Amino acid sequence: MIGLVVNNFISAVSDSINTGKVTIVINEATGIIEDILQGEPADDQTDLDIYTFDEDCTVLPGFIDCHVHLTIFEDDYQLDHLRLSSAAKGLRALKAAQGLLQAGFTTVRSAGDADKYYPSFAVAKSIEKGEFVGPRIVGAGHYISVTGGGGDINFFSADNCPCCVADGVIADGKEQMIAAVRKEIKYGSDWVKIKATGAFMSASTGAKDSPENTHMSYEEIRACVEEANRRQVHVMVHAHGSEGIALAANAGKPVSKIPKNTRRKCASFVLFSSSLQAAAPLNMHPLLMQPVLKPAYAIMPGLYQPLLYGNTTLKKAVRAARNHG
Repeated sequence: MIGLVVNNFISAVSDSINTGKVTIVINEATGIIEDILQGEPADDQTDLDIYTFDEDCTVLPGFIDCHVHLTIFEDDYQLDHLRLSSAAKGLRALKAAQGLLQAGFTTVRSAGDADKYYPSFAVAKSIEKGEFVGPRIVGAGHYISVTGGGGDINFFSADNCPCCVADGVIADGKEQMIAAVRKEIKYGSDWVKIKATGAFMSASTGAKDSPENTHMSYEEIRACVEEANRRQVHVMVHAHGSEGIALAANAGKPVSKIPKNTRRKCASFVLFSSSLQAAAPLNMHPLLMQPVLKPAYAIMPGLYQPLLYGNTTLKKAVRAARNHG
């Protein structure tokens, strides 16, 4: 057992910062907080490995980033994907994961690697085994896209394209979607990521990869959700345009249950159901997205209070969305 002796801590139960010396008792094996004791532990409490922090430190539950791409560093990430090996991307992913941990993120969810294989999962397993220090990594091995979509390579000529490997997984139609979901789960995905609309950053030369364009059909998205549900795996959806957001939401839960004004404000980052999430990175707030992942505690010297409370508009939107299911 570990004991963290601190003067300031945030329990996340209330909005206030608790002051006064306490000892936070953590089960090292499970990462679960067992108790919060007032003051310092007694001298005869030898079952705790004690770590005492400076008075200006604030301890709080570890942040959870629900949208990361650990292998993507460059704006021209599709060219970068073609230049680098999976091994090189794995090393890059480890560096990114360790940087996030240093910033206070103890759990991250991968929204897909730009790679043929699964480098982030290799990093996740090494961290879990204790070979490297890093946050918990969950999520999707890839993002699934249609031909010519945000996960495809669209800037080569037709005669050169067969030799290049897409940065995402390409699936057209229900049968290919089902096969893609099964393969993602086989190699470690505990989430499935699909691109229902076009993307901002993928390079395109007339392939109609505009973020406003809807790429996947209802049948394709529904097939993904149903196949993932059979294996108790969740689905997250990249969706920028309003049509694509509504289509994705409808494939997981009837969108009519969400009032129209709430849908406009919240559809880009709200959990529509237990099996489907529609999210546009433009206005998604990762700290509010997924409270069910188990947090550890993070040390943040000189915590700046507005960082905790976040954007008031976002909080109101999340509250409204929760009230409507």
